Amino acid sequence: MATNFKQMASDILINVGGKDNLANINHCATRLRLVVKDTNKVDKKALGKIKGVLGVEVMDGGSVQVIVGQIIESLYQEFEALAGSVTSGPQEKEKKSIKTLFIDFLQLMAGIMSPVIPALLCASFIAIVLLILQMGFGLTTDHPTIKILNNLEQSVFYFLPVFRSLHFS
Repeated sequence: MATNFKQMASDILINVGGKDNLANINHCATRLRLVVKDTNKVDKKALGKIKGVLGVEVMDGGSVQVIVGQIIESLYQEFEALAGSVTSGPQEKEKKSIKTLFIDFLQLMAGIMSPVIPALLCASFIAIVLLILQMGFGLTTDHPTIKILNNLEQSVFYFLPVFRSLHFS
């Protein structure tokens, strides 16, 4: 794994066309998500050869996703420090097609839901165990084991806002 995040961020910035070619910077759990002004300036092969980069996807609408895995938090901080504040101007926002807006919406939803998926999976497994105990073994809802497991399953939904905020702290 790459440990020199500053060098890695610098290499990525150079191969996406530099700071002037960036319209937006974001990330999800494993990817550095960039919106570039001109996709012709993106060197996909050179990006793929950077130590620590697991893959590169260039999508419609000028979206470039650099897959780096679990090192994304450290890399994103260095990349943001190098690139500075990047936002697209009002003219570019008006040019977005419906397809681009839909892709942006899906990326937003993925960013919101990604941190809570493990908690939701645990709650689902506990719900399955509850069903098996009730249907297969005949335990009733007033049985202590069922009450404990039910409370454990429901606690995931009770503390969902806490799980969500832990991801951003």
